[in-house]
Amino acid sequence: MLHGVPASKIPGMLDAATVELRLTQYADRRVGKLSLGNKQRLGGPTVTISTSATSPARAPRVPVTLLFARCCQSPTVVRQSLAPTRGPLTVSSGVTCLRSATVLGPVRVAAGASLVAVSSTIVGTLSSEKPEAIWLSGGRLTGSITVTGASGTVRVDRFTVSGPLTVAGTSHGTTIDRVAVNGPVALTDNLGNVEIAGSAIRGPLTCTGNSAPHRDDQQPNTVTGPAVGQCKHL
Repeated sequence: MLHGVPASKIPGMLDAATVELRLTQYADRRVGKLSLGNKQRLGGPTVTISTSATSPARAPRVPVTLLFARCCQSPTVVRQSLAPTRGPLTVSSGVTCLRSATVLGPVRVAAGASLVAVSSTIVGTLSSEKPEAIWLSGGRLTGSITVTGASGTVRVDRFTVSGPLTVAGTSHGTTIDRVAVNGPVALTDNLGNVEIAGSAIRGPLTCTGNSAPHRDDQQPNTVTGPAVGQCKHL
């Protein structure tokens, strides 16, 4: 049994995530033949979900796709509100999910914590130093995004960012997929694969010191500023 998830609920959660991420066409394909972005959506990378009864060093590893599904379905881990929530919002530990929510103020994710935001709006900045994982999907943010030293995956997809986007020192892959960024994008010193696909960047794109080849998943990007370093071919 996966940590904190009854076995009877796992199939439904995975099905919901597959539909939400528009990956039903890949459901019967071998994961090894998929692109990095699709591997991440199907649960290739993992993040740690910690509880008060489990130390972070020994916490079970749960697929990111399951984390996304929990955000879409489980009311116990979701902050959902039709009325805007006034910030600042601090994710101090564990996993916080925002679903169809609006946060009026900056969001900070503390070391070891995780944030999943689905179809949500953040009116402010997002900053995090040494988080477990960050996943933003299908929403927008009116400020800058700065994530450094993540021990898990950093993923931004189908998202609009009205400011700079910086990801540095991530340990398990970085994906920027179909994102509109009104500002510079900088990806530096990241381990694991780096994918930038189908995105529109109104500013310079800089990639330096990353450990793996950079990919566009055969979805060209539009960059109005210079693309330099390891991303100059994207």
